[in-house]
Amino acid sequence: MRPVLETTTRRADPYPTIAEVEETVRSLLRNFPTREASPAMDLALRHIERFFDNGGKRIRSRMVLAGRLAADAACAPEQAICTAAAFEIVHNGILVQDDILDRSDVRRGAPTVRAALVNEGYSPVTADDIAMMIGWLGQTLGLRLIVQAQLTERQAQAVLPTLCEYQERCAAGQILDTVGADTVEGAREIARWKNYYTFAPLLAGAALCDPAPELVDALRRFAEPMVEATQYRNDIVGVFEESENGVSADLREGQTTVLALETRRLAGPGTREIFDGFLGKAALTPEDTAVAQEIITSSGALTAVLDRIQALTDEAMAALHTVRLPAAALKELNVWVTWSRTGRVGST
Repeated sequence: MRPVLETTTRRADPYPTIAEVEETVRSLLRNFPTREASPAMDLALRHIERFFDNGGKRIRSRMVLAGRLAADAACAPEQAICTAAAFEIVHNGILVQDDILDRSDVRRGAPTVRAALVNEGYSPVTADDIAMMIGWLGQTLGLRLIVQAQLTERQAQAVLPTLCEYQERCAAGQILDTVGADTVEGAREIARWKNYYTFAPLLAGAALCDPAPELVDALRRFAEPMVEATQYRNDIVGVFEESENGVSADLREGQTTVLALETRRLAGPGTREIFDGFLGKAALTPEDTAVAQEIITSSGALTAVLDRIQALTDEAMAALHTVRLPAAALKELNVWVTWSRTGRVGST
């Protein structure tokens, strides 16, 4: 297995931190102008804050910071922090809505917004309606943070279209995902559309610093395979690690991911029929999930997807060897690669 790229000793300074990005988001939520005057706004912001504080990999924030550091320019750290915070809060708003589409009650080991609202006494239908609005609010807050960043005209002309495309492509990917795929190539196309939002923050971060064309090209060639690898790791996590009382929501909702379609392709006829019986089964049990996991593993589908992740991340890292990058930028980019390969973020 090829190791994650070693970093050089060169440093970029000043270096904004993920902790500063998180505090920027929390400060916006705590001090929102109409929070105290509107019970509805307080309800929404409280749930966004709880959802945000439940954790996450912060890959989008890291990619904004990495893109800025890769450009190695003297950009104001406050602009990078606010831009990273904008992408992070937009991403969280998208996840709130994604949980409605997937009918998920658990994310990051805690109740989703829709589930938390039910726990507060709202009916499931009303909870989903409110959660949908909360997701929209989260995405709107991203624009407020971009305003707070006080970008120059050149920066705004580069960053704002990227943020718009981020949301547009994610919406298209969610539509494709809702329709589903019948082939592995179709599922790969969904993966590429859904995860553009991991690609866009990297380009936005670099755009803060008027990057050289060859750097933008290298970052794009790095990010394109990483987008696909990210979705494949998400698919594995959705079946083997994230569960609701031992039940995989991805299997229950019949997600036609590359992992599921590779399982159908590689499993024998009888085993395939058993697996098909679990895929999309509304009353899926923990025992069903365990059997499905065994079929995915024994069929060779899990190994096939892991091999594909390795090939994609190798391709991505090769692109970074074509330019010289500061150590701090490589450190953040390595976080994304390591997570895609292992499912673990590690320390930075």
